[in-house]
Amino acid sequence: MRVLAVVSGQKWLGGLTIHTALLCRELERLGHQVAVVSIGEDAVVDLFPHTRTRYGPRTGARPDGGPAMDGPAGRTDLPQPPQRGEDYVFRYEVVADAARYLPPGRLAVRRALAPVARLGMAVVVPPADRSRAPLRQARGLAASLARGLGAALDAGLSGGAAEAPFLARLLLHTDEEDLRRLEEIRRWFQPDVEYACDLALVPMMARLQDLSIPLVAAAQGFEIVQRRGVGLLTGLHAARHRLDLVLSGSRANVDENLRQLPLFQDGALPVRVVPYGVSLDGGWEMSRARAVERVRDLERQLTPDQRGAGGLWGSGDEPPPFIATSFSRIDVEKGTDLALHALSILRRQGVPARLWIAGNAMPGSAYLDVLRQKIRLLDLGHCVSLIGTLRDQSDKIALLRASDAFVAGFIRSEPFGLVLTEAFATELAVVAPATGAAPELMAYVGDTSTLYPPNDTGALAERLQGLHLDPARRAALAHRQRQAFTTHFNATEMARVTAAEFERAIQGRGGRPHGSNGRRRPAGC
Repeated sequence: MRVLAVVSGQKWLGGLTIHTALLCRELERLGHQVAVVSIGEDAVVDLFPHTRTRYGPRTGARPDGGPAMDGPAGRTDLPQPPQRGEDYVFRYEVVADAARYLPPGRLAVRRALAPVARLGMAVVVPPADRSRAPLRQARGLAASLARGLGAALDAGLSGGAAEAPFLARLLLHTDEEDLRRLEEIRRWFQPDVEYACDLALVPMMARLQDLSIPLVAAAQGFEIVQRRGVGLLTGLHAARHRLDLVLSGSRANVDENLRQLPLFQDGALPVRVVPYGVSLDGGWEMSRARAVERVRDLERQLTPDQRGAGGLWGSGDEPPPFIATSFSRIDVEKGTDLALHALSILRRQGVPARLWIAGNAMPGSAYLDVLRQKIRLLDLGHCVSLIGTLRDQSDKIALLRASDAFVAGFIRSEPFGLVLTEAFATELAVVAPATGAAPELMAYVGDTSTLYPPNDTGALAERLQGLHLDPARRAALAHRQRQAFTTHFNATEMARVTAAEFERAIQGRGGRPHGSNGRRRPAGC
């Protein structure tokens, strides 16, 4: 089976690119062929090596490094599944450069301003580095000096007034030249099924010529785009005839999000639940001693602002600390500040608790400054470490393995929450709000006692205190979560079930066109 996967390189879709990259790897391990198109910019993942490529026979090189062919005959120019023992590299082609969609105006104007927009994006959202703290500080100074440029662009990637028009241009009014490139890729690859990592990408895919290829979309992340003010529902309604199947990571997402949309209320679009998973071979079994050693090395590379006044483990004047970790996109809907209020309660009760906060801050968002202000107002500077972006997957694992509990503060219903299954994988007890997919995940574990009423910081503190006072219970819960990961919430199982759903969609489509509803692009475009 040949799968053409379309992902988003933008931050507004959270961890979906990581999820799709894992899915693609596991599909290839199952023997399927996969080509990946990243919309907007690089589809960076921290799980394994990733690189840009250019698909198609006219590039002079194959995605796997071999010579290109002049046409589809023989099809040896297709991406090939990795051989046993071969290192996996996530290869993708970028289509629809975000820098060209960021400035307003006509295409000619946007094309002329694209270099300036690209410079602004590089300043506001610099590439991840693995450097020591002084270089990070220098880069931070350069970023602050250039903040005027970022403001002029309205940080158009997130949080600014220009964001909705930018996303509308990119997703709903994609330039013809980018649609033509997508057509070239799909005609070269000749996929059996097309997969959009989120419903927000469906209107773009529906503008391509109907080649009787089933289109499957994952139903997470679209609500973020909708809340940003993009008229996504109108675009989805116009494109509904091209959509064969929707995959949801949880039943909660179907009930709380999809069923609220007119698109799904008549039951015309089939929806299947396929839980998201993380890699079985992701290194989650790192020993606690090794994790602590790695985190101490990480601490030496952090700035004083990231470490906090007390450092990661404190001064040593207190009893051994109880460390809770919050790891997610640092954005208001993730509710990281709720963990701060719970920490304040625990400290007043005499619990030697500390909080590590890690994750990517949303470009252009003021939420990081809000967290810093709350840390000062609550007098928590000596027991909070605002770590921010981690260097790589191993640092993430080490941070989780060196912690005593994982704390989620989601103020909005989380459709799934990959971070929860990552905590499962590292055998770290999870405390999460009883909303969204968390009750579903914890019910499968067989223990829902660490769920708390949403936005109730007192109950959140109570759940954390219970884990602190009862280490045996904490260990038993973590062990059951680890078992749930190995049997259910892993990428191998996710890919197996997803491949079966793809096959079902192919059989259901049966090579028939999707019908005449909606516009069809002329042949050859």
